[in-house]
Amino acid sequence: SINLNSAGRPTQRLDIFDGVRKSFRDALAYRESREAYEIELEGYLEKLEERKKKAEEDAKKEDGKDKADEDKKKEEIKKPREPGTNREFEVLLRAIDNEIPVRVEAHRSADILNALELADEFDLDLTIEGGAEAHLVAEQIASADVAVIMAPLTSGGGETGPRARYGAEAFRILQNAGVSVALSAGLDDGSGSRFVLDNARIAESVDASADAVRLVTAGVAELLGVYDDIGSLRPGRYGDVVVWSADPMEPGASVERVLV
Repeated sequence: SINLNSAGRPTQRLDIFDGVRKSFRDALAYRESREAYEIELEGYLEKLEERKKKAEEDAKKEDGKDKADEDKKKEEIKKPREPGTNREFEVLLRAIDNEIPVRVEAHRSADILNALELADEFDLDLTIEGGAEAHLVAEQIASADVAVIMAPLTSGGGETGPRARYGAEAFRILQNAGVSVALSAGLDDGSGSRFVLDNARIAESVDASADAVRLVTAGVAELLGVYDDIGSLRPGRYGDVVVWSADPMEPGASVERVLV
């Protein structure tokens, strides 16, 4: 999980992106050092075995022991030094090998393009989370075959921030471009969430046959690869049952009860 700090200043966001890219490159360098060590260790063990055999052969000959000691002085075999284990790099390498997905929170279009560049360079299984300006670069996202979980900023940014660019048409634009899209509550402090209103507006832009509730439940779970555990109310799964006063997509609907 990576946060590109879309709420930060341009220089801050660039520094974060550069730092993330450097971490992945350092992880690859770490792998190369580990592989080089394994090769050197194999060579070291082979030389030890060769020396042992030679010493045994020389010992059978006259003055063999003296000759073996003389050969030992001629060539000193050094055991290679094993690089230290770096747990952070081990995780990043699992991401590079597509053993685990990478979720990047990015709202501004520039940050989203940076995330796509990162995924292309290191062949990452990427999902964009947030994506307030994702519809502005919908074609690039579709071309990269990256999914978007829309969770717009609910505070900050003012009239020029990514929040201001987010609108009901965003979901439709992404969907029309061929992007796999799901909806989420927002990534800010829950006390300031406008979850119901945001998704009601989004639902208005979706085809009439679309199931808006499913988009914010099972849809998200499927994109994140956890649908076997959460996302729908079925025996054996985890989930909270929420009882509403009306259709959850109606701005005036309120929660009456939650069964955890």
